[in-house]
Amino acid sequence: MDQAVTFNDMLALMREDRDKYRLMCQETDRKFQETDRKFQEARELLKMASQETDRKFQETERLMRESSEKLNRKMGELGNKLGSVVEHMIIPDIEKKFNEMGYTFENVSTNLKMKDPSGNTYAEVDIVLENGDYVMLIEVKTDLKIEHIKEHIKRMETIRGTGRKWPDKKLLGAVSAAIVEDSVRDYAKKNGFFVISQAGETMRIDKPDGEFSVKEW
Repeated sequence: MDQAVTFNDMLALMREDRDKYRLMCQETDRKFQETDRKFQEARELLKMASQETDRKFQETERLMRESSEKLNRKMGELGNKLGSVVEHMIIPDIEKKFNEMGYTFENVSTNLKMKDPSGNTYAEVDIVLENGDYVMLIEVKTDLKIEHIKEHIKRMETIRGTGRKWPDKKLLGAVSAAIVEDSVRDYAKKNGFFVISQAGETMRIDKPDGEFSVKEW
């Protein structure tokens, strides 16, 4: 016959189960703590990786910005040098070319700065041709754009508007460049400008004609 289970036996079993449950809870808690520790470590690693990535992005951005600034400076210097080359290419023959068109310019000056009574520069002109009746103001660029023509229109209006320089002479405008696209050439002529450009070893001067006419300021 099976031996009868006493109260003490049941109490012993309950204590044993309680101890097992306590050990299980302790083990579960330990595992949770270990998991939490690993999560914290992972978070720290991600944070460090994110900071390092951000630092590298900032460093890359800085290097790219510096490279862009250096390139812009170099391009600006190159543009200035090319602009000077263009000026020196057209200056020797510019009087002759316009004189053949009947203007008989007598004086040529370059890099003219116009100042107000306070000494502030209000306009700069690359090349100026002058005779008794007319003054030709020439803007020189390496690669002529429509925005350059708009700037020259404002320059002409400013010089005429002040009335300080050449008050009794008519102002004519011209633009010159090594590179002039047809659409830009047409825009310049439409606004009354002569267009001076390279044509092989010599220069070419296009004047407004047909529906366009030379503008006098």
